[in-house]
Amino acid sequence: MILDHKKRKIQQKYRESMQQKKASKKHTLEAIFIIAFFILLGFLVFRNYLTW
Repeated sequence: MILDHKKRKIQQKYRESMQQKKASKKHTLEAIFIIAFFILLGFLVFRNYLTW
């Protein structure tokens, strides 16, 4: 019984850590996309100013 309880606790901790890793990966991907979007936007605006 005690071993079962410990095993369940370890599995829960492992699952939580995996969810945190997934969340952090998702956040870094979102940040990369946002940065890339702003760079692209800035480039397009800057190019338009050069042609005027």
